[in-house]
Amino acid sequence: MSQIRLIDYSPKEEPDIGRYARYTRKRPDEAPVCDEDGIRIAKNCLKQGHMSVFEFAHLLFEVQCPIYVARQLMRHRNGAFLERSLRALEPPKNDGKQDGDYAAALDKYNELLACGVHKEDARAVLPLSTPTGFLWKISLRSLFNVFQQRLSRATQRDTRNVVFAMYAGASNAYPELMTTFRDLNPELVWEEE
Repeated sequence: MSQIRLIDYSPKEEPDIGRYARYTRKRPDEAPVCDEDGIRIAKNCLKQGHMSVFEFAHLLFEVQCPIYVARQLMRHRNGAFLERSLRALEPPKNDGKQDGDYAAALDKYNELLACGVHKEDARAVLPLSTPTGFLWKISLRSLFNVFQQRLSRATQRDTRNVVFAMYAGASNAYPELMTTFRDLNPELVWEEE
């Protein structure tokens, strides 16, 4: 079972992204941008594809998912990842609910541990569906790219559901920008399956 939690983000206010966008054109004698103007500017940047301003907004997610989903996300090579060691994560116990191959792998892992094999060596028998956890710090610009790639219908359902949960977390931080992005990309899958 995958779990995603938005831990932190900056800037803390959506209009600040518009202030970054205005920075490139601002003259010293201009009045500071108001909140509505900042959001309007940020949304216009998104609509026009001026994405560099979104590199100054970062989100930090805590992600729990199977290893095979984590590897698909890490292939994007954007942001910073900090993955927990498999020695710190306990694989699920064989409770009879797993399929035969997965249950056999868990049994073999536990058998190796019982024989005194170190966790870092015994984990070699665990399948890619073993859960992992990691922190992912990513810029808003890079996150928009992940959305475009991983919310498509061609993406594996498990990965798409994790990315959709990230979209939901980002929507709490930047609601108007996420709504604008969603409106600009109606071809993407916008619900968990």
